[in-house]
Amino acid sequence: MGYSIEPKSIAWSPDGSKIAFEAWRLKGDGIREPGGLIVMNTTVNGGPAEGVIVTPEVADKMRYMVPATPDGKPQNPHWSTDVNGTRLIYELVRANGKRDLCVINSDARIHLT
Repeated sequence: MGYSIEPKSIAWSPDGSKIAFEAWRLKGDGIREPGGLIVMNTTVNGGPAEGVIVTPEVADKMRYMVPATPDGKPQNPHWSTDVNGTRLIYELVRANGKRDLCVINSDARIHLT
């Protein structure tokens, strides 16, 4: 608790309506840890979405599409190239250093709160 989020590897969906990014949890003394992948809407009903100021309280309530776990940390999200960006591909960095490529539907919701 009490720390913020630093976005890394920001990827815009093909239609510009969403962004996906790695969310790194910032702690004190420059320590950070991966939290997972977050997808946020940039538009609501055809207009711009309201921005979010990520305070420590908001950071603790952020919802991850793909959370980091001891088994792997999701990184480097990229959208599929179809107009609606229906899929998200990402690397899963395993604890042993090996990497897997994973694909998830962009409307899937794997939440960690």
